[in-house]
Amino acid sequence: MTVSAGIILSDLDGTFLDARDRPALTPGEFAQVLGRWHVVWVSSRTAEELLYLQHALGHAGDAIGEDGG
Repeated sequence: MTVSAGIILSDLDGTFLDARDRPALTPGEFAQVLGRWHVVWVSSRTAEELLYLQHALGHAGDAIGEDGG
C-alpha cells in the first residue's frame, strides 16, 4: 500500500503541461509524483479534455472544474 505525502491541487497548464500542451514530465517522472502525492487537477478545461489528458498522462485521480474567474 502506498501512502501519499499529501495532496497537490494544481492547474494542468504550466505545471503538468508545457506551453505547447505537451507533458512537462516524462511518464516515469509523472508516475513518481503520483506514487508520492494525491494529485487533484484544477482546470478550466472541458470534462472531455480532462478525461483525454488523464488517459494520455496516466492520471486516474480527481479533477475540479473552475472558470478562471
